[in-house]
Amino acid sequence: MKSRVVYLVMKNIAESQWSYRLDGRKVVLGNSPSCQVWIPNTYGGVAQEHAEMGTDQRGHWLRDLESAAGTAVNGDWIDKVDRVRVELGDVLWIGGMEIELVDRVGHLARVCPQTVVPSDQRTVRQWMTPERTACRQLGAKLIGLLLWFSRGLTDAVHLGRKLNRSPLTIETQFRSIFRTLDVHSKNQLQHWLTHSTRTPGGGYW
Repeated sequence: MKSRVVYLVMKNIAESQWSYRLDGRKVVLGNSPSCQVWIPNTYGGVAQEHAEMGTDQRGHWLRDLESAAGTAVNGDWIDKVDRVRVELGDVLWIGGMEIELVDRVGHLARVCPQTVVPSDQRTVRQWMTPERTACRQLGAKLIGLLLWFSRGLTDAVHLGRKLNRSPLTIETQFRSIFRTLDVHSKNQLQHWLTHSTRTPGGGYW
């Protein structure tokens, strides 16, 4: 069984200012002071209860709580599936904030939740981007494959062993992903993931 203890740190913010220790219990991430993991609503996209994380015998998982702005892992939008597995090194995109899952921190922060900053009043439709719309057309198995691809596994044999699928099935599923996301190679797919969390207006967080 994997270690139940992991940490969340925010990209480009000192871990002494924002970091959380997760010990396996289910937690809610959001902008409400009542959340076990409080996230500042810097970009207006963090919902009061945005996502939740937990741990079971298979490891750590993440689920979007029907937030308007959505949730992504390594550029892979996950808000249309029930939950996904997350691994050390994954970068979670939550309402514009980038949060990394790590195995240790040097100085754990004492985060003091502040008054709720109202979320941007845009609806789900107004937050939607072409990339997020495309990901919502992928089923759970394709989302899972895309997540392992985002972690650097690109070979069909290795991916098949990880996901308990045949290499032929993996290649067939890659073709389905290519068609849905309108890419034509794994290099293009990697580029797509890198740029998928752009704002609805076309810029990047």
